[in-house]
Amino acid sequence: MKPFIKLLLPLFAVLMLAACSESAKLPVEGEQYSVIPKPMQEERAVVEIFSLACDHCRAMEDVIPRLEEMTKLDFGKEHVTFNESAQRGAYLFYTATMQTPAMPKPSLIKDMFAFMQDGVEDQTAEDKRKELVQLYANYGLTSPIDLDDSENEKVYQQMVAAEAFIANTGLSSVPAFLVKGKYLVDASSHDTIEELAATIKYLNDL
Repeated sequence: MKPFIKLLLPLFAVLMLAACSESAKLPVEGEQYSVIPKPMQEERAVVEIFSLACDHCRAMEDVIPRLEEMTKLDFGKEHVTFNESAQRGAYLFYTATMQTPAMPKPSLIKDMFAFMQDGVEDQTAEDKRKELVQLYANYGLTSPIDLDDSENEKVYQQMVAAEAFIANTGLSSVPAFLVKGKYLVDASSHDTIEELAATIKYLNDL
């Protein structure tokens, strides 16, 4: 073997080991995810925790289908009730979930994001009310304004359950993902969709 080849072999081996180490890098507890204090009996493999008042959550909505495809998992949703605007969004969201057997259509969720975040200049309260009624009518649903007492109670109970769910996670910011009822994934600690999908899939496989 020629001398210069002998010199290159150790360097080549080091580079190969470094590459393998980088590709095999696993999510780290305390960085990409945390373990909640009281794990929950959760039927859904992954739950996105979000708010219709959050612009980062709105951007995440376009990413969810790709994450589901990459992880081969279906994502549920829970709406936070941190503050007044989040509570308004939660009432919109749970009004829809109360009336649908499965998760509301992505198009409806996007329309709810738009209703919450895209204010129209000089829009009156009556215009906003009509917009809300029409939003739900477009999907064959009753708006929050037109719910009867029993329906309002159902929405309220869903919000109470959601508040307990969120409180148990100890979460203080969104968007985030709860995996297998115990692993809380911080979306902001990931640089790419691929990294986020890899963390979710890794935790689901534990």
